[in-house]
Amino acid sequence: MADLEDEGLIGIGVKASLARLYKTDQARFVEELATTLERSLPDETQVERKGGLFSEKRIVAVRIHLDDYLYSLEIPPKGGVAASRTKVVRGIKLKTEPMAVDDWLAVVSDQLGRFAETSQQARDALWNLVDKPQEDVT
Repeated sequence: MADLEDEGLIGIGVKASLARLYKTDQARFVEELATTLERSLPDETQVERKGGLFSEKRIVAVRIHLDDYLYSLEIPPKGGVAASRTKVVRGIKLKTEPMAVDDWLAVVSDQLGRFAETSQQARDALWNLVDKPQEDVT
């Protein structure tokens, strides 16, 4: 029972940590999320970077495949972060729907929580998202 309660608390902590970081610094939020997911869940995560030769590479998209959906964050050169969810069946992308970033964070946190029930890697990723020290960005 304590384990189930801990899993619920982790999910709440993940939502709160992601929402707080997103609200304070969107660029850092995307970088932290991409780094954590890429390291902890490499089979489910794709991070797209652009730039290079004479400029610093920057993250332009983060995608994580959970269950039958591909959750994406797109980072345009100017403007805010755009979130979406794409239904995928047997490798075919069927329908993409835009989402508010707050909704995206809630859904992805829930999906990661469900995934963590069967995957130690996912549990580690959640703990990394919750346990990272949040620097005060003011």
